[in-house]
Amino acid sequence: DASVDYIFAELSDPNNADTQIGLVGTPLEEGMTLDTMYEGFASEFSNDETVTLGERQPFSVNGLDGFSVTMEGDEDGKTMKGKMVVVGNETQAVFIFGGSEDSVWDGTLSEQFDAIIDSLSLFAPVTEEASVDAPVAEDTTDAPAEETTDAPAEDPAPEPTAEPADTSDAAPVSVGSTEPGFACFGTSGDGMTCLTAAGEWQLFNQSNSELGSDFISGMGVCADGTLLVATSDGVTAYDGNTFQNMEGGWGYASPEAIACAADGAMWVAHFGGVSHYDGAGWKTYESAEHLATGDQASDLVNDIMIDGNGNIWVVTSNAIAMFDGTDWTRYQVGEGLTDKYFFDQLVLDSAGLPWALHSSGLLQFDGNEWINHKNSDFFSAEAAVVDNSGHTWLGTYSNGLYTFDGSSWTETNTSNSDLSDDGVRSLAIDNNGRLYVGTVYGLNVYDGTNWTIYNMDSADMVSHNIDSIAVVNGGPTLPAVMDKENGSVTGSFSEDGSPLAEAAVELCVRELYSSYSGDTPCADQSNYYTTTTNSDGTFSFDDIPVGIYFIVFETDTGWGKLTDDFGIGSEEIPVVSGEATDIGEVTLAAE
Repeated sequence: DASVDYIFAELSDPNNADTQIGLVGTPLEEGMTLDTMYEGFASEFSNDETVTLGERQPFSVNGLDGFSVTMEGDEDGKTMKGKMVVVGNETQAVFIFGGSEDSVWDGTLSEQFDAIIDSLSLFAPVTEEASVDAPVAEDTTDAPAEETTDAPAEDPAPEPTAEPADTSDAAPVSVGSTEPGFACFGTSGDGMTCLTAAGEWQLFNQSNSELGSDFISGMGVCADGTLLVATSDGVTAYDGNTFQNMEGGWGYASPEAIACAADGAMWVAHFGGVSHYDGAGWKTYESAEHLATGDQASDLVNDIMIDGNGNIWVVTSNAIAMFDGTDWTRYQVGEGLTDKYFFDQLVLDSAGLPWALHSSGLLQFDGNEWINHKNSDFFSAEAAVVDNSGHTWLGTYSNGLYTFDGSSWTETNTSNSDLSDDGVRSLAIDNNGRLYVGTVYGLNVYDGTNWTIYNMDSADMVSHNIDSIAVVNGGPTLPAVMDKENGSVTGSFSEDGSPLAEAAVELCVRELYSSYSGDTPCADQSNYYTTTTNSDGTFSFDDIPVGIYFIVFETDTGWGKLTDDFGIGSEEIPVVSGEATDIGEVTLAAE
């Protein structure tokens, strides 16, 4: 886009013209997403059929989330290798790429590239108005839809108050109580769904409540039962009846997690450090000064927990830190750790001691030293919780759940349990020992014997993608699974003025990325539906459960997907109970 001002930096090796590392940054104007920008750059790298881009993998750089992609191909008879990292938020996108001959890449450059990534400090630009984009989705075709259904515009956030939540009228709740309590399930863009203690569904977003933002990054529960919700606009406190908002005290940095101390004070982990609100004001502890030092200093602060003694535990990308109210104690290579790890999350065991999740296992603190429990089978730990038996549950990006009992690992996934999806994003345990699992396709509750699964077709939920969970006391009475009347999806496809006849069409429950592992794009998903167009290009999916879906279709040149107004992102197809959703006539764009 010629109207965008790019920031470009490049490093090259004068002794090897094929060796390059570069960075490109740009603001995201209205209508742009990471997906939009990525496709443009990807086309530059892959315009030659000899270049292969790998599957996207989740990645973060100093608080900006995104993905990484490996690159491999041939150039002038040489085998080339490299990597592209794409991160950003609602206002900016950053592309970092590196490549060279395979021997150079495998020898030194890949390590140098990773070191450069670790050294970067990125910050969100200050803008007068920032657009809110849909979640990143990877495209599989250049065939945009002529007619699409626009997503409703997000209402502006209410003006946050300057004071913290007043919870003086909230009923006192004892720590460890098994009495019923409410639970809430947050999303990144759709607000949150809650269950009252009595088991009634409640849907909250900026349109129908005082929730500060529909973009929720973390939740924490205070001793009095107040729920703290970290959002893109600050902190919202919810006592089960009323909301109260307050501004965040950490500037424009993105919050990652929130925790509540015994005295009600809140701690927020965010890009650049952690911030503490004591009821009167905020105080920020900068990452490079307190959490990690030297070449291990990183502004990427991933999680925060408070133990029973009031100590604050924090993990950055490469270090663990503890604050006792006066002094910080750091654990990094050379200071309590012998190896370098990439940390994702923290969890406290029944003794109040921390366990740190890293890219290939768990690091356990026994009060004196850290013990590594390795497991290289899972990829990208997303969440962790310790159950009443002392077993640690890990949720992974795409491999379901892993449980560690202190000596061995057990895997739980869609093939050996009733888990609704292997893409786990959040975990929680209530004081009655029930495990809550938030996935990209459903809320799962496990009582040690049976699974109860809720989705948009069986419960009143704002979304089936659950990014965060918080449960008060013994948790809610679980409501019965609803039996909503199914809906349907109809439409037609045409190409170059002619009907797309006898073509396979699939309805997926998850957005599609640049590659898939099944026989068809949706076949490797936890649920999908398939049909074929008629001779006139029309199709119909009948008797489809309520929910949000994504359509893909097969052409002579491969599979394509229905795209949004900009021709890049995936178009969400809502299926409403008892109603027919007609997407109209979709005309495939000529190449």
